[in-house]
Amino acid sequence: MRLEGKVAIVTGGARGNGRGIAEGFAREGALLALADVNAQGAEETAREIAQRCGVDALAVQCDVAQSESVDRMVAAVLKRFGRVDILVNNAGILPQAPFLEMTPGFWTTVMRVNLDGAFFCSLAVAAEMVKTGGGSIINVESMAATQAPPNSVAYCVSKGGLHMLTRSMAVDLAPHNIRVNGIAPAIILTDQTRHIFENDPAGLERNLNRVPMGRVGHPEDLAGAAIFLASDEAAYITGASLPVDGGYLAR
Repeated sequence: MRLEGKVAIVTGGARGNGRGIAEGFAREGALLALADVNAQGAEETAREIAQRCGVDALAVQCDVAQSESVDRMVAAVLKRFGRVDILVNNAGILPQAPFLEMTPGFWTTVMRVNLDGAFFCSLAVAAEMVKTGGGSIINVESMAATQAPPNSVAYCVSKGGLHMLTRSMAVDLAPHNIRVNGIAPAIILTDQTRHIFENDPAGLERNLNRVPMGRVGHPEDLAGAAIFLASDEAAYITGASLPVDGGYLAR
């Protein structure tokens, strides 16, 4: 098992992409901390993964948009496991609004969760990784970092910032043996995206026409990429962004 004995934090781990990645990590032997603002969802997911995969899984309530909450989450993980080897910055929101209908509060909320949250978590965890000789940070970016779907200005900008955060942190943290990489999914079916697809089936069809593989992705499709980037197999990879998009960006 490629991640046996390693301690991994997955933010937004209660459902969707975070849950898919966490389950993949568990199958590879990682010890898990699922951090989510939804405490009950995190508890249920941690319990299910622990029972199914036979690994220790901790649920921690955490609002990544609040640095104090992040610090408490990291402290809880250290108390349970003593170290952190892997951080997956997956927590995020996907609100939509036409640009002219956006408000300063709307903009700030998206940035706080999608971009500031990854920064707060990385800052707190990287300090601990330095003490233990290094680790791997994986940011769940998006094809929206480089493509611009309609009514998604704040989301696109937050993911573009996350993409550059990945590259910049990779440069600064490389001397500490901390690798930082990104995963860039395209059309992934989750609870967050399902209502968008249901409300705009024509838009979904247009997007699927750009996917050479001809289907939407699922959270488990991200697991393999995350496992690889977290493992020693990717020991000489940092600052990269791996598309997990069925070929979307190839067209």
